[in-house]
Amino acid sequence: QPFACPLSTKRDWNEALKLYWNQEKHFGETTRSLKEVIEKSKDITRLGQYCAFLYEHKQWMEIYQTYPMIKEIAKESLIPVIFDSLYQLDTRNDNSKASQLVFKLADKKTYPIEDRCFSILLDKMGLHKKALEHLNRYFESKESRRDVLALNDKIKLELACYKPDEALSSSNLLLALIPYNTKACMSKIDALVNLNKKSQAIIELTKLMGEITDPTYKAKLYKQRADLRTSKELNEKVGDLEMSCKLCPQLETRKEILKLLYRGQQFGTLNEMFNKTVTKKEIDEDFDIAIMRGDLYRAFDNDFEKALEVYKKVKMAAPDSFKARVDARIEITEEKLKRDEQKN
Repeated sequence: QPFACPLSTKRDWNEALKLYWNQEKHFGETTRSLKEVIEKSKDITRLGQYCAFLYEHKQWMEIYQTYPMIKEIAKESLIPVIFDSLYQLDTRNDNSKASQLVFKLADKKTYPIEDRCFSILLDKMGLHKKALEHLNRYFESKESRRDVLALNDKIKLELACYKPDEALSSSNLLLALIPYNTKACMSKIDALVNLNKKSQAIIELTKLMGEITDPTYKAKLYKQRADLRTSKELNEKVGDLEMSCKLCPQLETRKEILKLLYRGQQFGTLNEMFNKTVTKKEIDEDFDIAIMRGDLYRAFDNDFEKALEVYKKVKMAAPDSFKARVDARIEITEEKLKRDEQKN
């Protein structure tokens, strides 16, 4: 059991959330344990954090079951009204109730936690800048600085508001609280990319890949690292995409490898890949791949007749957007065949 004893101290609360963040399968135990702390302490800050935690997971039934306790503890607070407005937005797409609250109560607050809850509502309404202002106010309180869920929201808002420097700083703070956490690492990488520090982002991504065991997720990370590499790093880019394909085979990724090799004029490697991995069905159904196959027949195999056959098939089946590309190829290939015939 992840929570063998009742949680009652601040440390226990933070440890519970950290455990949840690192092993999300413990959502049920986290929920029960956090609720137990609130019932014992009647702490309004914990209550607001708990509501935010439930909202993030769209646990409306749980929030409504907790409403008697929310209303008892938050008598003078906006928390019940805020989450009721969020409910209207999420379930009925009713903007009017939320809008009324935003314009009527935007600067009226009693507790710092209300800024946290209010930022969720503003973010949901697309008012990211205003949401970040309220979340920054929440973080002025010393108690809130270890709130990992709020810190994660802060990073998302900082990126949405084009503040990558702040997002990077917040990501480092989050990683200090929960080292090697995947979400926190990805936030840091996003911030570095936004700051155009791609080589640093690649280093962070490589570190994270060493911690990941899930093949599907690791394949995504290899694909992401390939996207960050420059055109000068063709071999590394192709290598990352090949690893992504190996872990989680996908036509789109293989197609990307083919295009990279084609643009880099790596015809030997490209021909080998066509012979080993590309099926006839893929060539028949994907006109980009078919044109590459035809070009390979010309450039690598010196087989102009086969190339012409492929181009004519594409012309018959492809939409107009492909016609100009194949018409030029057909013309060049036919001229070459005529010249060869005249020589003979």
